Amino acid sequence: VLADCEVADCAWPAAMSDNHAGGRMAAQHLLDLGHRRLALVTVEGETAAHEREAGVREALRDAPHGMTLRREPSAAGVVAGETSARRLLQRGGAGRGCRRRRRRRPPT
Repeated sequence: VLADCEVADCAWPAAMSDNHAGGRMAAQHLLDLGHRRLALVTVEGETAAHEREAGVREALRDAPHGMTLRREPSAAGVVAGETSARRLLQRGGAGRGCRRRRRRRPPT
């Protein structure tokens, strides 16, 4: 049995994730908790990542106005994802010496 692996014209059984629904449910959960500024670390050109992002964007479209999404591209892999997440938070203005009005607010 293949797990999350699509192979054209393959007779092997496969268990697949619904990435679109997963992205939507994750975003909806955060919105339900009161978060208004979401961030998404995603891998460019990867089908699963694209489907998850579409689900997140769908949840934001259906939410009240004022919801934002910051997108941070990443290379594939856990370490690259962690690095991209740190970079995203650092750019959010968490460092000292930034003026409040010029700071970009980090995701909540």
